[in-house]
Amino acid sequence: MKLTTEQINQIDTFLERNDVKYLDIKLELLDHIASQIEALMSDQNSSFEEAFTKITTHWKPRFRSSTSFLIGLFYSFPQIVLDRLLARMKKYHLFIFCFSVFIYIPMFYYKVHFHSFLVPFNQLIDIITIVSSVVICFIGIRINIHTKPTSYRFLVNQSAPIIILSFFILLLDHQVIELKLFYTLLILFQAIVAFQNYRLHTSFLKKMTKA
Repeated sequence: MKLTTEQINQIDTFLERNDVKYLDIKLELLDHIASQIEALMSDQNSSFEEAFTKITTHWKPRFRSSTSFLIGLFYSFPQIVLDRLLARMKKYHLFIFCFSVFIYIPMFYYKVHFHSFLVPFNQLIDIITIVSSVVICFIGIRINIHTKPTSYRFLVNQSAPIIILSFFILLLDHQVIELKLFYTLLILFQAIVAFQNYRLHTSFLKKMTKA
């Protein structure tokens, strides 16, 4: 049994009242809830209002306000939104951890060899730092101008503060070039992540426009 536009709008209003602001997550949840309501109306011959009340009551505990250290304790989201954000961010944190282990430890144990090899690339490292920071700034500005809120935009904005690290990197000299390279690669990774989330953001909005 297909829901009417008015009934879909009622589900949308329920999600908005429960602070689900990001359009991609809202659309995902709306589809889930609408499917469950349709199934209940069909299987138990319930009215929309009865099915809506039963399903939203079941979902209500998942909309309680929650915070996470990984995202920042000053951010508060419905638990179901937070879970989706954390699932994406954990992949990034896991990559950074693995990167740190497999890159920094060899550089530490073979410091002399790495240092002599990297010194000629000091200027190149500075250029990569500047370019990566500019890319993050450009994406951050572009994604926040005249666009609607998505979880991808939030993750881009989460990447932006790392550009502060670029000023520290540029102050370091070639005597600590291993540390410079490590931090530069972190910024480069964040620039790639920001670009990927920007691409997903724009792709989602284009699909919404066509729908």
